[in-house]
Amino acid sequence: MMIKISLATLRRIREALPGLEGRVVEGRILRAAFDLVALPGDWKGPINATIHEDLCDFDHGVLVAAVDFMTASTALVWIERGHVRVTAAGYRMGPAGDR
Repeated sequence: MMIKISLATLRRIREALPGLEGRVVEGRILRAAFDLVALPGDWKGPINATIHEDLCDFDHGVLVAAVDFMTASTALVWIERGHVRVTAAGYRMGPAGDR
């Protein structure tokens, strides 16, 4: 069984690395999670990703936090036949968008 990065892991990082260093590490983790679900070449586009569950290093909470961090839109995350599905409006169509 693979250990996934969770919201608890992010909280422990913030506690262990207060200040800028902790925020930088947290931001890099959230960016890595976002890159897993974002449309390549169009990070502002809608999110509609399917990832094999065994290849996803992040739990649902981190995926939701990553999409919110990068796009200010709310992600829906669920398991469907062994795959993690993630959908969201994305930056362009979300509340912070540049429509």
